[in-house]
Amino acid sequence: MGAIFFANLYFLFSLFQKGQLKSYLLLNLFLLAITYFTSAFLYASWMADVFKNKFLVSHLFHPTIVQDSLPLLVFVLFFSFIYAGIKHLILARKFILLKKITFYSVALIFIIGAGFFINMQLDLKYKGDQQTMFIEQQYQSLDEVLQLPQFRSKVVYIDLWYSSCSPCIQEFQHLVSLKQQLKGEEIAYLYLARETSHPNSRQRWLNAVKKYNLQGWHIYMSKPLEQQVWKTILGNQQDSTTAAYPRYLLSDKNGNLVSYDAKRPSTGKEVVAQIKTLL
Repeated sequence: MGAIFFANLYFLFSLFQKGQLKSYLLLNLFLLAITYFTSAFLYASWMADVFKNKFLVSHLFHPTIVQDSLPLLVFVLFFSFIYAGIKHLILARKFILLKKITFYSVALIFIIGAGFFINMQLDLKYKGDQQTMFIEQQYQSLDEVLQLPQFRSKVVYIDLWYSSCSPCIQEFQHLVSLKQQLKGEEIAYLYLARETSHPNSRQRWLNAVKKYNLQGWHIYMSKPLEQQVWKTILGNQQDSTTAAYPRYLLSDKNGNLVSYDAKRPSTGKEVVAQIKTLL
């Protein structure tokens, strides 16, 4: 983002002033592509390293990476153009035109901001349905959660995830088959989502729950609960040293955790067999 901003501010905007619009657009597109692929490569490489997956070129175009990176880079490009234009007008002392550009820029930013705010408020009103339910009360430990009435006398398959976790999202497509094979059994699905660094983290969480039709019980973990969950996991798994997502846990019908590294939905028959031993 810094590269886009400073390139436009000190170098590329001069092409626009000279009427070399084609060169200006091509160079900005080139800069945008370089910046995107650099950030996407770093993001995808980090994810591959954390989750022990093989890095593939196709990961650079994963929907999560595109949605997280490209809109922000385009906005920075637009902002850089406006800022460079204002700087030029100030230096040229074209104050009347500057006032107009400033007014329209502020108005545009206000309209866009209002749109995002309204959309966020609408998204935050999502309360689920009879199959998708939210536990709003905050708990300090997973043991407290597993003692709730809705989990008594049931095997609980616990999914630790977050909204911008690519491997987490990839596993969701296998949940339909898993739930179908265990239909009618005494099993509950509990999704524990961590808070991300995004300003609209809660909105993104609710949108993901709705988009991927994650039927079951949902908790948006507080920091104390997340820390307690991972402390329990790592304390019972000597070969695990990293709090990496996604992670799956299993509790028996008495509310006792019996697996701190359960099989993933994508393992198909393996995870079904693991769960059936507890039914």
